[in-house]
Amino acid sequence: MSLEPVIEMSNHSDDSRRKSSVFKFEGQGYLLIAVSLISGLFLFLGFAIETGRNGPASSGELIVIGGFLLFFFMGILILRQQSAIVIDEQGISRCLWGWKWQTIRWDNIRVIKVSPYFHPVVKKMVRVFRIYPSVPPRFRFFPAGGMAFVGLAVKMSELIEIMNDYVARHKIKIETLENGISTSVSHL
Repeated sequence: MSLEPVIEMSNHSDDSRRKSSVFKFEGQGYLLIAVSLISGLFLFLGFAIETGRNGPASSGELIVIGGFLLFFFMGILILRQQSAIVIDEQGISRCLWGWKWQTIRWDNIRVIKVSPYFHPVVKKMVRVFRIYPSVPPRFRFFPAGGMAFVGLAVKMSELIEIMNDYVARHKIKIETLENGISTSVSHL
């Protein structure tokens, strides 16, 4: 896991090579605030119960701790989804508040799988992009060590265009999954 600062640069330089393209997500900010407030409420209740406690932990305390952990991890998942996508010559990355927390190099991508998904927040079908590395990193959030994002980024068509360029250059395999049938395609 590398935490490198991300500098947003223009998509094209004078010699028409891309330096770095940053694509941000919009939408779930209010949900993140609500989940954070609920998590904070459970934390406050936990401290309030703990200061008045004179014996072993009760089931109510365990419920409060469980509620805090549930909403805390929901907040982390929302932050993961809201992380910006950074595409450059080295690979594709996710960054949060200007720091890269996940990168997959272009020469380490085994396959990109694309599938439809009904997004409950926007209430429409969108595409989900899952990027699987050939060699997963030591520290990873998912067993395969991959990266996933929903097709709701600002300037999504530009993101797809740039990814298609790198996919063609690095001969990355792309699969689409619809109705349980996997099909190989040449572009996203």
